[in-house]
Amino acid sequence: MTGSLKSPRAPLEHLIVYEDAGDTGALAGRILADLGARVIKRNRYEHETCDDGLALYREVFDAGKEILDPNATFPACDKVDVVICDTEPRTPFRPDVIQLSITPWGKDGPWADRAASDLILIAASGYLALTGSPIGPPVKPAVPLASARFASLHGVAALMLALRRRRLTGQGSKIDLSIRDAALWMLVNTYQFWDLAKFNPTRRGAAYAIGDMRLAMPLLFECQDGAVVWLPMAGRDARGAAALLQRMAQAGAIPPDQADRDWARFEIRSEGELYAFLEPFKRYFRTQNMHTLYDNAVVDGTLLAPVQNFRQVLEDEQLAARGIWGPPNDKRERLPVRPVSISGVRWRRDGTTQ
Repeated sequence: MTGSLKSPRAPLEHLIVYEDAGDTGALAGRILADLGARVIKRNRYEHETCDDGLALYREVFDAGKEILDPNATFPACDKVDVVICDTEPRTPFRPDVIQLSITPWGKDGPWADRAASDLILIAASGYLALTGSPIGPPVKPAVPLASARFASLHGVAALMLALRRRRLTGQGSKIDLSIRDAALWMLVNTYQFWDLAKFNPTRRGAAYAIGDMRLAMPLLFECQDGAVVWLPMAGRDARGAAALLQRMAQAGAIPPDQADRDWARFEIRSEGELYAFLEPFKRYFRTQNMHTLYDNAVVDGTLLAPVQNFRQVLEDEQLAARGIWGPPNDKRERLPVRPVSISGVRWRRDGTTQ
């Protein structure tokens, strides 16, 4: 078979998307723009400047989009393929248009007309009850997880299904996406504790439950220059944990006889046993820097990694090797270029098809 290969084209370059959902649908529109769609967004935030932190946040999510004046109406409604909105559109669209509606509680039910913030929605999903230290109130996540991110990802998946249906049948779809409903999937394996055992999981802080769920194994450990995540699991991490003990013995952090623990039969049954087990590791980690610990973990096969700040993430050699970072348009700040790589498909970077 002979012939020439055509240059890859952006998979959604034939789509025109009208986005009018504020911050809620911004990530969904950004993903569609990265995949080649022409995304036209109505700007609701006319008076914000690029010096504002919030304006910079929106600039990142609006990369690759065409931004309309807040008072403008979309001039070519007959050409729109997808509408992303958080209220019912005032302008009628063709029957084959796909409408993604992203609202706090969904379009039906007794709470359909209620307003809500991201914090309210993760509180209503049960997620907030598990976030933070066991002592004191729940802790707010650092970013709006449910509305600005998680709901958009489910929305994009639904749009792909609706686009396939339109290609097969010529019919449009109305997608009713409740942010609180989407947030339930962040804990999809958790609600069963009540169904099956009448047990409400509680906050563990930087720890995970072991045994009968009443013991909490810490995950974060201080070191000389920051912190590391370590998963001391006897089964999956038996080889790595044994190698770590050998290094501790060589450094004089534990007696040599303690480095020969039988991990296959090792169990922790009480808080006292847990404390006695962890204390030597805590002391040892405080004497090491996080990158030395990580380099040794890679060699030993230990489930351990440094807690990286933003500068360290931007300088990460793995991300650089995969070509993840790219500037938006002529800006100097970096953005992730794509979330995944797809064979035969090129993502659109900076608003141009590659």
